[in-house]
Amino acid sequence: MNLFHIMALATLTSISSAAFAESSFEAFTKPSVIRLDTAASNPISIKGPAVIQFWASWCVGCRKTMETVLETIKAGKVQFLTVSLDDDPALARKYLERAGPLAVSLQASTVVDTKQEIGAEFKISSVPTLLFIDAGGHIVARAVGHTSAEDIHQHLNQLTKKVQSSVN
Repeated sequence: MNLFHIMALATLTSISSAAFAESSFEAFTKPSVIRLDTAASNPISIKGPAVIQFWASWCVGCRKTMETVLETIKAGKVQFLTVSLDDDPALARKYLERAGPLAVSLQASTVVDTKQEIGAEFKISSVPTLLFIDAGGHIVARAVGHTSAEDIHQHLNQLTKKVQSSVN
């Protein structure tokens, strides 16, 4: 299983089977990318499979998608990371606090992309966007807009089946 260092929970807008390139992670280490839990720019480690959500505090649909993902993945088979595209970390923190205790727990796995550098790197054109990453670091699916629990389950099943088949 590969270890990926990123500073955000990201969701992207198109399907790609290419693995993350090392250069893709340069955006996550820029000073404009702030971790919510430490207010520092230390990377968050990602071990696939993972789901990354790009969101913003002004996005009504982002909260619904985040709640759906949180409910769907609480079994803990995949990591869930988020990338806020807000320009002020305080807005992202308040958003998570209003979203409830489950969302507040995401502060340790949330980064704020204050200059939308990560969003640009991954060509995020709208929020919410979900990225589904397999254990090899490949983006196996992307979902743009509110994603139903059924669709999230389907993508997660693909990820966990890939993990199980690689173990057997």
